[in-house]
Amino acid sequence: MLKQFISHLPEITGNNPVAQKFLLAVSGGVDSMVLAHLFYQSGLPFAIAHVNFQLRGEESVRDAAFVKNTAATWHVPYFEKTVDTRKHQQELKTSLQLAARELRYQWFFKLAKTENFDWVVTAHHINDRFETAMLNFMQGASPYALAGIREKSGIVIRPLLGFTKEEIVAYAQENTIAWREDSSNEKNDYTRNQLRNEVLPALYKWKPHWQSAFERTITKIEHEEACKAWALEEFKKQYVKQDPELLQISIAGLQAMSNATAIVYALLHPFGYNYDQCMAIAQSNLSASGNSFESLAYKLVVDRHYLFLKKKELTENTTALIEKPEGEYRLGKQKVTVKEVKKEAVVFAPNRAYFDADKVAFPLVWRTWQMADKLRPFGMYGTKNVSDILIDLKTPQPEKETQTVLASAGTIIWVVGKRQSEDFRLTESTKTAIEIEFSIIND
Repeated sequence: MLKQFISHLPEITGNNPVAQKFLLAVSGGVDSMVLAHLFYQSGLPFAIAHVNFQLRGEESVRDAAFVKNTAATWHVPYFEKTVDTRKHQQELKTSLQLAARELRYQWFFKLAKTENFDWVVTAHHINDRFETAMLNFMQGASPYALAGIREKSGIVIRPLLGFTKEEIVAYAQENTIAWREDSSNEKNDYTRNQLRNEVLPALYKWKPHWQSAFERTITKIEHEEACKAWALEEFKKQYVKQDPELLQISIAGLQAMSNATAIVYALLHPFGYNYDQCMAIAQSNLSASGNSFESLAYKLVVDRHYLFLKKKELTENTTALIEKPEGEYRLGKQKVTVKEVKKEAVVFAPNRAYFDADKVAFPLVWRTWQMADKLRPFGMYGTKNVSDILIDLKTPQPEKETQTVLASAGTIIWVVGKRQSEDFRLTESTKTAIEIEFSIIND
C-alpha cells in the first residue's frame, strides 16, 4: 500500500510531492491515521489539523488529545480548532453533518492560506466514494455525480480513493497503527450511516468484486463526460452565438438533434434553468414566435429562427435601496429592519445578521440574486457562487426564486437569511455594528 501511495501521489498533484506542503485532516479514526502514517513513512512535508466538533463530550476531547500526541511523537506541526457545531447548525438551519462539513473546510482553507500549504488532504477511500455515488443516485443526481467524490477538487486531494476500507484497516493492523473509534458511526441517525451499516454490507456480500466494477463505471462516466463536453462545444461553434448581453441559439440546430433536452439543459443550466424547464423548452413548439421561458434572472424568448436569452431588467419588485442604517424596508413580501448598535449589544439570532459599521457603505442594494453573484462566506479566503451556496443548503426551487442578497458598494455582504460575508464580519476592533433582521410579511 505504501509503495502504491508513493507512486500515485505525484499523478494527483502534478508535481514532486517533496517540494510541496500538505495539510492533513486527521480525526483520529483508522482512515485518517493510516493517511498520516503513509505521509510520515514517505518522508513528505506535512502537518496535521484536527477539528473538535464537541458532539460526543469527553470522547471528542480524548480524540483531540490522541491526535495531538501522535503529531508530537512524529514531530510534525499540529493545528487544532474547537467549534460549536450545534450552534452553527441552528444558525444555518441545515443538517448537523453539513454544518460540520462547512466548519471544517472553512478552517482548512484558512489554514492553507495563512500557513502556505499547497494541498488539503482528506482520507476518503473508495467505499466513501461508492456511498456518495449511491446517495447521489437516490437523490436523482446527474450521471456525472454518480462518480461520487473526486480525487482532486481545487486544493483538496484524496489520495486514498484507490483503496478499500478493508485494505486500510489491514494496513493499520500490519503496522500496529493505533486509532480511535467514533461511536456515532454505529448509529443510524443519518442516511449515510443507514446506507453504510445496513444496505451496503448486503450488497458487498452479494457482489464481492464491486470495487473493480465501480472503478470501471467511474472511468466510463468520466470518458463520456469528456465526449459530451466536446460535443457541446462543437454544437456551440455551429449553432450558438454569445456576447456579454445576449445568448442566441439556433432552433434548426436544436431540432436536428435527437437529444435536444440534454443540449438545452447544458446551455441554460448555468443561467438558472432547472431540468424540468429545459425539458419543457425542448419539447415546446419552437416555431411559435413570442413564447418565453423565465428563470430568476433571465428570460428566453422564441423569435422565428432563434432562441434569445437575455438578462432581465431589474424592476421595483426585484430591487430596493436601503438608504441609511435605520428603519424598515420592504421588497415584495420580505422585510428587513435595520439599525446601528454598539458591539456589546449584539445578540445573534436566526435571520439576524451583523456587519462592521465601518466597512458598510450606504445605500445598500437589496435585490433578488443573479447567477453571477458571489460571496466570500465566513471563514473562507475565496469566493463562492451564490447558486452553489443555495445548492449546498438544499434550498427548494420556489425559495430560490425569491432569494435575495444585500450588497454594499457592489459587494455582496449577505445572502439574506443564509450566509454572511467574511469581509464584513465583526472583529475585535469593531466598535459599532449594523444589525439587519429579516422577516416574511404575511399580509
